[in-house]
Amino acid sequence: MTADEMFKELGYEKNEEPLELGKEKIPYICYTDNYHYKSVHFNLDKKFFTVSCMNENYAKILQAINKKVEELQWN
Repeated sequence: MTADEMFKELGYEKNEEPLELGKEKIPYICYTDNYHYKSVHFNLDKKFFTVSCMNENYAKILQAINKKVEELQWN
């Protein structure tokens, strides 16, 4: 199972729109829930991720994050 499939199973939607900071566009992958309350952001340029508002699926979200890090070859 891919990280995208794991996040989708948890109710997250994927968005690959770059983050625009002034004239700079930073490549991002963002997974958000339907209400845009919970999210996981992967900064592809600086190779880091951020997580906002974990929920009861903590272990499963961590598994999806670990899988995405593996797929991005950041480890």
